Amino acid sequence: MTQSRIEQLEELIKLDPDDHTLHYMIGLEHLESGHVDDAVLSLERYLEVEEANQGDAGACLGRLAEAYRQAGRTEDAVQAYRRGIRSAVQHNHADLRNELTAAMQAIQEDTDQSGP
Repeated sequence: MTQSRIEQLEELIKLDPDDHTLHYMIGLEHLESGHVDDAVLSLERYLEVEEANQGDAGACLGRLAEAYRQAGRTEDAVQAYRRGIRSAVQHNHADLRNELTAAMQAIQEDTDQSGP
């Protein structure tokens, strides 16, 4: 039987639980597979290390916001997009900043249209 990509990454994480890049990779795999709660946990674990090191976390924050949105956690998604935008600006990633801004605005427009 062939191991899934998630299983392979989980085996690698067992060898090095502090490898934040593996947590990012498995978070993406979980998100793609529809395992939103697992995606959130893995992406948040990545951010614990990357943001503590003042690293470039904008792309991860965008994926985390997407996971929050799929989980129905709209306010968390907006906050993650805001953090991602700040990171993109800090690291001079104009395209990522624009992508995250558009995604955040789409959430806000959806919220405004479905409001009270």
